[in-house]
Amino acid sequence: MRKIIALILFAVMALSSLCLISCSDEKDEFPPYEFADKYEFNPYDTRFKEGVIPSDKDISVKGKTFIFEECAVREGDITLDVTSLQALEKLYTSVLIVFTEEDEVEFIDYSNFFDIDKQKVERRGNVIQFENTNKTGTITYTVRIEIYEDSIWVVHNAHHYYEEGKYAMIKFVDADLAVKETEE
Repeated sequence: MRKIIALILFAVMALSSLCLISCSDEKDEFPPYEFADKYEFNPYDTRFKEGVIPSDKDISVKGKTFIFEECAVREGDITLDVTSLQALEKLYTSVLIVFTEEDEVEFIDYSNFFDIDKQKVERRGNVIQFENTNKTGTITYTVRIEIYEDSIWVVHNAHHYYEEGKYAMIKFVDADLAVKETEE
């Protein structure tokens, strides 16, 4: 009799655990990147930059402008593509990212190569993720923006869309803070 009661209790506990797991609130998570199960390198969660730590307080970006600081382009096997890195470093020096609202962003590129028109985007915690289509309308890709206290990381495969698993990670810093540091 004790074995039957123990078995019933175990079944109830297991079923309760499954219900709790399936009912958990996953609204802060976006879907994983396109090749998450296929390659070693996961550009959304990597040792080469800080991970976005979920917090109870969203970091405000409203009214802020961000300027380029650094970037990396990595293959699916984690190797660094130095040639692409050097080309993108030159490209992104003319890019500003402007947040007019917490969920409204615009990429301004003075070389007119990587503009993204002002648009409302979906923000979950300190992560923004949206689809963008290139100027010719031939490629639609995901842009992910991870928000930190004094910087943002932009992650996408727009420049290497046809090279599966190859992503760019671009760090932009708060322009106001960068100017203050320069003045000091």
